[in-house]
Amino acid sequence: MGKQTADILVAGVGGCGASALYHLARQGHRVIAFDRIDPRHERGSSHGETRVIRQAYFEHPDYVPLLRRAYDLWRELEEESHEALMDLCGLLMIGPPGGEILGGSRLAAERYGVPVEDISIADCGERFPAFSIPEGSDVLWEPSGGYLKVEDCVRSYARLAQKHGATLNTDEFIVGFQSTGAGVDVQTNRGEYSADRLVLTAGAWAPALLPAVAKAANLHVLRKVLAWYPRQEASPVPQSTFFIELPHGSYYGFPCIDGKTVKLAEHSGGSRLDNPLALDRSLRPGDASGPGKLIDDIFPSLSPNPLRHDVCMYTMSDDGHFIIDRDPDNENVVFATGFSGHGFKFMSAMGAVMAELAVDDHSTSEIGFLGLERFATRG
Repeated sequence: MGKQTADILVAGVGGCGASALYHLARQGHRVIAFDRIDPRHERGSSHGETRVIRQAYFEHPDYVPLLRRAYDLWRELEEESHEALMDLCGLLMIGPPGGEILGGSRLAAERYGVPVEDISIADCGERFPAFSIPEGSDVLWEPSGGYLKVEDCVRSYARLAQKHGATLNTDEFIVGFQSTGAGVDVQTNRGEYSADRLVLTAGAWAPALLPAVAKAANLHVLRKVLAWYPRQEASPVPQSTFFIELPHGSYYGFPCIDGKTVKLAEHSGGSRLDNPLALDRSLRPGDASGPGKLIDDIFPSLSPNPLRHDVCMYTMSDDGHFIIDRDPDNENVVFATGFSGHGFKFMSAMGAVMAELAVDDHSTSEIGFLGLERFATRG
């Protein structure tokens, strides 16, 4: 087979890639995407049933406009797919007064008018009986928080992209690429492609494909464990998502969706992973230690022994913020990487942003604070 051509190529069809593929195809562009595994796979970062979505963003207030765009686009996806993908059951945040989570969330809420509510520990006992709140904690409620059904979101975007005319090749992955001036040539394990632009959304494989970016931003991959803990019989369980900051770590979790278990995970910590294909998917002895301490401190209604677990990967930037930009070594390549464990909620908007960058060379969203240049100017 000779070289295949397209307007735009998309390499990596996880959350961001599937969304970009959809937005490009819906606009009528000839687009071909490839991923080494089916988009619903569990070997990357976009799996594990659920991801938290929230607007009072403690990581940085400037994410809030992107989040509002993401909320709108998730609703559009629900409408077009005829699927319920987002459950806004609320978000309970617990932490030390002035800590990273509560302090940052209040700053974002104040700057952008995100509705939040302060809750006393006494009121928590009545409204949120599943939580044992440590004395001296600060508690904040965000009614617009909730969760996304992560695999369903990716699958819906990929399915609708193909309905709009996109080509999606699985069992295929990018080996190399090079700008040609007018466009870009791409080599995969199965063939050669030529296009005007390449959208690179390769997740944990990005550091190897973007060496200049990886060096500048200290891109690295962390192994992260998600686990489902059984409830004690007839005991109260969470009815909302939650984010908890304790001296031994930061944790997040979800309501008791199946009536039997509560999914918990540690956002802090994680072990470094050099090769994504060598990800250890077993439950190591220390993997449940942090959530076990969380259960001891906060959740007397849960058993500390998980019934099941999953493993995903965080692709971390040096400062924990996304990197959305153009490859400094290849002008016709745009990329999104370094989502640092808090990116999936943005993927509806990030796909739209990547489509705009590929077609128009700029985005209608304010993404300047997420550019690669910030690492060159730090000092």
